[in-house]
Amino acid sequence: MKGESELNLPSADQIKLIVCDVDGTLLDRNHNFHERNYRALEYLRKQDPELPIVLATGRQRSSVSNIREPLELDAFPCIHLNGCVVYNQGELFSQVGLSKELVYSIFSNVLEYDTTAVLAYDHNMVYPLKNDSESGGIRFLKDAGEVLGLETPDKTILERVISNELPVTKLAIYEKNHERFTKIKESLMRNDQEEYTVTQSMPFIVEVIPSSANKATGLTNILTKIYPHIHLDEVLSFGDAQNDVCVFEITGHSVCIRNGMPAAIQAAKYISSSPNHEGAVGEVLEHIYKIPPYY
Repeated sequence: MKGESELNLPSADQIKLIVCDVDGTLLDRNHNFHERNYRALEYLRKQDPELPIVLATGRQRSSVSNIREPLELDAFPCIHLNGCVVYNQGELFSQVGLSKELVYSIFSNVLEYDTTAVLAYDHNMVYPLKNDSESGGIRFLKDAGEVLGLETPDKTILERVISNELPVTKLAIYEKNHERFTKIKESLMRNDQEEYTVTQSMPFIVEVIPSSANKATGLTNILTKIYPHIHLDEVLSFGDAQNDVCVFEITGHSVCIRNGMPAAIQAAKYISSSPNHEGAVGEVLEHIYKIPPYY
């Protein structure tokens, strides 16, 4: 693990909270919850039911019910839409969003690209501001289990945003053409913008969130207001992508999945021996908590 023995992982008594990414970490590329990951988390829920296990994901809460419900994770806070929305025990705890002017500007800048999808998130649902003809953005989100608002025509959705009827928490721009994707991302990352932050959880999706929010601010909010007795150096974090780097930078113990993005691998203190499709989170938890092989 990053040139170190797995014996250098923290001991169980050093960890007071676990925060874990979802896509590429708990789930594989087909959005399946690996049995090894489930097994390890189920063991912790039974052996130490007071140990907070916090999901930190770019997804909306409704799309991770297959993880939350069997493990009864509503007992704890969760971080959604890359920190823009935080829940506590299933109730909305905090939320920030993007201005309607910014949403309209980004929508207008990619309007000419017929393969680009622009997807607007509120805390409950995803709405296609601009659907794609080829790249499969809507199909991808359906396969991932996101809840989509497809019954309303795109134009009406945009009108609802402009009239403040639909507050937008996050924008996701989906483009599988690499050259076009790079151009869009570079345009969004211009130096004169301060209102938003650009992040990335997958090679073909760039996400725009308020500059005041990320997974790290969500975690800090939780520790400050819900678990003030837990310190950042007592947190074990798991992730695989650029949007997990901010959490790795502030937590005492950080693990990147072996097949994660280079930025995340560089930022983490440990690298799992297994890739995500082999249950990397479960592998690390087995070592730390000495989970019996017969469990």
